[in-house]
Amino acid sequence: MITESATEFDRLREAYIAMSKRAKYRPAAPIDGCGNITLSAEVLADPQQLGKEAAHYATEFINEGYRFWIGVSDFSTNRALVYTIESARNLCGGLRSIDTAIRLLEMALAEAKQAKRDYEGER
Repeated sequence: MITESATEFDRLREAYIAMSKRAKYRPAAPIDGCGNITLSAEVLADPQQLGKEAAHYATEFINEGYRFWIGVSDFSTNRALVYTIESARNLCGGLRSIDTAIRLLEMALAEAKQAKRDYEGER
């Protein structure tokens, strides 16, 4: 049940692709039940596979907002929200996931700072 605009969907897809590149984190990739991605290196490197994962992730993230209420982000901060939520999920994974959580928080901070600069530039 996607009711959000395609523009928000696109931004969430972009957030997923950025997480995969900068944080080496792909939460929509198939896993083996223990958190290990089951894709071969060749498939993992395929941009079409990444695109499928990103689209799936964006759809699920938008729909999840209707099951677990966290509020509605301002359009300019929705990518920062994605990175923050995924960081929190990683923090639940213990020390094994803490480096990923930190990278995602750094991404969220950079995105939020950019949104603030953009906002202040509009005044």
